[in-house]
Amino acid sequence: TKFEDALAARLAIIQPSRAQIEQCLRDTPLHISPGVDRLIEALNVRGTDVYFISGGFRIMIEPVAREVCVSKSNIFANSILFDEDGNYAGFDPEEETSADMGKPK
Repeated sequence: TKFEDALAARLAIIQPSRAQIEQCLRDTPLHISPGVDRLIEALNVRGTDVYFISGGFRIMIEPVAREVCVSKSNIFANSILFDEDGNYAGFDPEEETSADMGKPK
């Protein structure tokens, strides 16, 4: 099974809405490992670009990136698509991380 097929199948079962994901993040906020914030700050001070590359979901990674000053343009992750009412509408297959072996690309 290719990663993108497994991702599509899992999301088709869950069909998370924007509101559900936002509630999940409020109920169970993501935590940064100790020292990572200082490491990223030191890298930024020295002018080194920092990237987040994940097979996870952009909507969940962006708050962490914002907290440690990593630009949204430096996040490579899967994008969940929502309709105008915030209901699940699929995922962006153009994100390299949504494809089999996408992260190494």
